[in-house]
Amino acid sequence: MLKVFYDHQIFSMQRYGGISRYYANLYESILEESDVEASLGFRISNNYYIEKYVSSFQKFLKRKFAKNIPTYDYNRKHSLKVLKKGDYDIYHPTYYDVYGLNDVKKPIILTVHDMIHEIYPQYFSSADLKDSDNKYELAKRADKIIAISESTRNDLIRLFNIPETKIEVIYHGYLSAGIPVRSSKQLILPFTNYILFVGERIRYKNFERFIEVFSELAIKYESLNLVCAGGGAFTKEEQEKFKKLKLFKKVFHISASDAELLYLYKNARLFVFPSLYEGFGLPVLEAFASNCPVALSSASSLKEVGGDAVVYFDPCDSESMMLSVLRILEDDDLADELRLKGSERLKKFTFRACAASTIQLYKSAAPLPKIIV
Repeated sequence: MLKVFYDHQIFSMQRYGGISRYYANLYESILEESDVEASLGFRISNNYYIEKYVSSFQKFLKRKFAKNIPTYDYNRKHSLKVLKKGDYDIYHPTYYDVYGLNDVKKPIILTVHDMIHEIYPQYFSSADLKDSDNKYELAKRADKIIAISESTRNDLIRLFNIPETKIEVIYHGYLSAGIPVRSSKQLILPFTNYILFVGERIRYKNFERFIEVFSELAIKYESLNLVCAGGGAFTKEEQEKFKKLKLFKKVFHISASDAELLYLYKNARLFVFPSLYEGFGLPVLEAFASNCPVALSSASSLKEVGGDAVVYFDPCDSESMMLSVLRILEDDDLADELRLKGSERLKKFTFRACAASTIQLYKSAAPLPKIIV
């Protein structure tokens, strides 16, 4: 029986998030396998995606101690014990902490989700950039690296000088959460005509340029609004920007649950993703799954994901962005065509395929058992 160990890191760090959902989905996929098993290296976690796998003892620890101890450090001690004991065949770290690297004697599989810290270091603090140093150390030590796109693979080779033979491209896959889309009675919006923006709005996400473009769209279409889902509440600076652009009553933030996010995709005129860089771009698949037309940046990995099912624009060119959004807003036939193409494109990115390729990589990397004659 092949044993895979996923450590505590991302489950200690995230309540929600694409990376923790990726590992939770891998764990669930392995539960269906007859010749592979997996364990999770946390004692206390508030992560949404693994709640149903938390034991009674772990629930007890969470109730009794979670408010009084530093969760990350507590879980790291537990993971370190597992790493030292060595009762696993594959170690798959869930983020870039190198805390137990010297104690690992088994093959390491590392997933690199993006190279954003290396490409845009000016957008991050010195503490954040420590992740880049750790990522480099792990990448050099890892037996195999999973790159989630060809773009990320090429970045690894270019920036870290990783041998091509060490990298396996395994695309992310979409896995429906099985949540019914909320009705308008449950999620009440003061409008029906809106563009959707999802996720963080920090600099490389290019929200600042997009909001300038939207301000022009809002003049042309008086009833058009912008919904920003997730990414935290608007900052004071953002609110001042909205006032300056006369958008204060046209831009809305929703800390959307999974069900609410599905509703927002389903009912939006289109989803706009103007990012300057993505390791993959999972929100594009989410939009496809909800039959939402997509206007998409042509940067980094996004063409690998969007294929012919989106309208592309140059993320550094406001006019290009504007024209792409207008094409979808003004052409209902094009919007319907994109919905159909998006549904077909989604079939190329199933989580079943992602998990199967990952499990196969585990098997190829694990040491062969000794045969006693």
